[in-house]
Amino acid sequence: MLCNAMLCYGLQGAPPLNATQLAACDASDARQRWALPPAGSAGVVRHAGSGQCLVPQAVELGPEFSVGLAPFAAAPRWRYTVARQLALADGGACLDVGHGSGPRGGTYACPAAGGRDPAQQQFEACGGAAPAARA
Repeated sequence: MLCNAMLCYGLQGAPPLNATQLAACDASDARQRWALPPAGSAGVVRHAGSGQCLVPQAVELGPEFSVGLAPFAAAPRWRYTVARQLALADGGACLDVGHGSGPRGGTYACPAAGGRDPAQQQFEACGGAAPAARA
């Protein structure tokens, strides 16, 4: 599961849909199962059931973008940081819980170096093996 202290990311509906949503965390919900890249390295965020990967979508919501699913070949690389953020490896944006309220999440600007790490951008793999990212 891709968990935040507030909500978990999951598929909206059943595969092959490519939309994501935020909902209360439920370890029994297969729509919420993800594999994260190892801490400190770049890799895809893959949905366990569909094999699809998390991608920012072209739907722009002001300074943020929604997220959905795409095949592995089209997926960007994410870096799981020591601040427990999933940042796009090419820079500029982090996975976000939509200002802490959901049900739509997306990407939003990562905080500046030395800045405060917002809670809505901190995630862990829960209900499975979590990356060792705390330093």
